[in-house]
Amino acid sequence: MIFAISSIAIQASKAATKTIPIVGLDVESDPVASGFVASLARPGGNLTGVFLDLPELSGKGLQLPKEAIPGITRVAVLRDPRMDPAPLRAAEVAARSLGLRLQIVEAGGSGDLEGAFRVPVRARSGALMIIPSPLGSIEN
Repeated sequence: MIFAISSIAIQASKAATKTIPIVGLDVESDPVASGFVASLARPGGNLTGVFLDLPELSGKGLQLPKEAIPGITRVAVLRDPRMDPAPLRAAEVAARSLGLRLQIVEAGGSGDLEGAFRVPVRARSGALMIIPSPLGSIEN
């Protein structure tokens, strides 16, 4: 059995074997949209596990700084471009309804983080929201 934590580890495990059972734990993506399983009702293949895909939490992640920081107009959003885009899309929808402008900052590996954190500082973003990712813990 392979115990794979994160969508990147699940992708690698699925690519490596079609016969060894894989138990996945992923809180970043939808297993159907990611292509890990055919459907939730009939997943097929050798993967089972726990998946929690709640992109709407990105909206809450923008609502909190809006309430806490009077006059905030810009929020930087740090995301790993390898991850499911649904949380970013949910953040964009929430930003429009909250009157916020988003500054999207992408970091695809731990080596990108230092530069990525400088971008919102230079742009004077009022807050930084980080979309969940295994960034830095597992490199592709």
